Amino acid sequence: MALIKCFDCGKEISDRAGTCPFCGCPISELLESGETVKIKPLPVVNAEWAIVDTHLGSGDQKVSILSNGKTIWEGRAGDVAELSFVQPTDIDIKYHMSFWCNGGKGSGTIDPARCKTYVIFAQHTVFTTKLELRPVDASEADF
Repeated sequence: MALIKCFDCGKEISDRAGTCPFCGCPISELLESGETVKIKPLPVVNAEWAIVDTHLGSGDQKVSILSNGKTIWEGRAGDVAELSFVQPTDIDIKYHMSFWCNGGKGSGTIDPARCKTYVIFAQHTVFTTKLELRPVDASEADF
């Protein structure tokens, strides 16, 4: 069980609740009617040389996407996450530490009403990997 915010009143409730116990909002119906958003974590770019890090194949960097502290997707850089969102949602992004690359963390907001396609830009620096969530036009996305 995870806690989510009610779509109407904003109070924290169980994600298993059929309706909000505070205001009666039909939580289960809204969760089922969420919109699919695509998120593509890009391979790490080396900041010093502005190129994709050749030590990393696009499938070597493990990536996690979390919401409210709960992992909602795990995959590799270059994979496409297809997730369902009902309302603007804050997410945390984690590129895991590997032999060839430092780990990194970032955050951003997914808003399915504004954009259905996002990329995670990852830039390697000396001590960490800087992450940035960027909305992109679906026609610009290389999925």
